[in-house]
Amino acid sequence: MSFQNSRFVLEVAKPHDSSEILEVIESGDFQGDISIMYTKQPDPYLSLQAEGEKVIIVVCRDTQNGKLCGVGSCAVRRVYVDGRILRAGYLMGLRIKPEYQKHLPILLKAYAFIHECTKDEVDLYYTTILQSNHEAQKMLEKKRKSMPSYNHIGDYCVYTLRTGGQMKESIYSFEKGGDMEEIISFVQREGKQYDFYPVMDAKRMEKDFHGLEKTDFYTLKDSQGEIIASAAAWDQQKYKQYIITGYKGVYKTLSKLPGLLRFVGYPPLPRIHETANFFSLSLVCIKDNDPEVFEYFIKKVAENSKQYDFFIVGFHESHPLQAVVKRMKHVSYKSKVYIVDWDNREHVLNHRKIYLECGLL
Repeated sequence: MSFQNSRFVLEVAKPHDSSEILEVIESGDFQGDISIMYTKQPDPYLSLQAEGEKVIIVVCRDTQNGKLCGVGSCAVRRVYVDGRILRAGYLMGLRIKPEYQKHLPILLKAYAFIHECTKDEVDLYYTTILQSNHEAQKMLEKKRKSMPSYNHIGDYCVYTLRTGGQMKESIYSFEKGGDMEEIISFVQREGKQYDFYPVMDAKRMEKDFHGLEKTDFYTLKDSQGEIIASAAAWDQQKYKQYIITGYKGVYKTLSKLPGLLRFVGYPPLPRIHETANFFSLSLVCIKDNDPEVFEYFIKKVAENSKQYDFFIVGFHESHPLQAVVKRMKHVSYKSKVYIVDWDNREHVLNHRKIYLECGLL
């Protein structure tokens, strides 16, 4: 399947496109007080394929020079919505080289092409846009005949937290690894209470959580030996990385004082051009959303993760546990969450709380 106009051709990516895909991905970075280049070395094609049960990667080629000028993808994952299992298509990784940014028709056709490639395998599409990316929000939220509608369903915040520290003993039992059947049973029971919580079982782990191992899971048990909290420390640095490209304002000064930041309880800032050494706290489940249990649990995870400089955890604005990490010393950034619809229907979620997996965004 392909699309072509007088100058540009859209087609499904092939493995041999990997080096050019990497060039497109690395052609821009996220500008702000902390500027970040997001990349997928060494093989972006394989990295993108690892983002879901099935991933469609679309590339745009300029026929005048034969080079790729844009890339976008849709990762199909099974998630809970209103307690049911649906196939959700996460629209991600849309990149256009800076010199092509004004070619809006490329974007319009790219989205239509992605939809055409995936519509028979997706029940619901969604995406996130950085809150600071006002230009993209303005462009995509505007109603256009040839574009899907973007329906805002709230904001999502990613919190960067320090590792290390030392916790006092408690009545709870903290464990790394453990019985995966028991963990999966707990995650399935708790996770399906949220919209967009990823379906988790032994087979799904390999397909949707690339590189995640049994030993990456942490659990907290009560005095009766029942799991009351679980999460996984998901390290994805082998196939996708965040490289700091610059600091501004107060962050420029603080980046030169890592010892001070750690002393006062904040995560250290990576050096410029250094790959951030961190993991995503994933598949978070806390019985009854108990804030005291979650605070103790997340601090125990930090205590046992000193090999990393920091870790991240993300929450939708509707999630009750967001208040816990909000009180902790952190660096954060926000995104807007959208349901994306090509059929001009208004998707109304049934007021359930939303969980989005930060390791899959």
